Amino acid sequence: GEGLLGEPQAVTLSLAHDYHAASLVRRMLGCRPGAALQLLGMAAHLGGVVAANTTLPVIGIPIESTFNGMDALLATVQMPPGIPVATVGLNNGANAGILAAEMLALKYDYLKPMLKDARRKMADGVAAKDKAIKERAAAL
Repeated sequence: GEGLLGEPQAVTLSLAHDYHAASLVRRMLGCRPGAALQLLGMAAHLGGVVAANTTLPVIGIPIESTFNGMDALLATVQMPPGIPVATVGLNNGANAGILAAEMLALKYDYLKPMLKDARRKMADGVAAKDKAIKERAAAL
């Protein structure tokens, strides 16, 4: 499939306990990714498992499952020295995708204008919301 910026993507659903770590990483690397994004809930250690078995950048996306997601957040940011997992906010897969695209843009120049266009669209959206709020406030 394609992601938000039109980049190719592959999705694999797996549970941390279903596969031996090396097998999980081998399956992922078979897709030749530039980065690994991990949704982390009750298996919040999965990001560390992947990071320990590859040199790819790993981005953890803690999700709310138990304890309002705080367990996943803390488990994701508290990796041991030498096994980094970049972490975005709870349930914030969009930021993880953008961060991955920014990393990949260091090597693939075609992503840079896509990222700039996405940022411009976000800024335009904020400006439109600001204008609408001001208009509503003026009408009061």
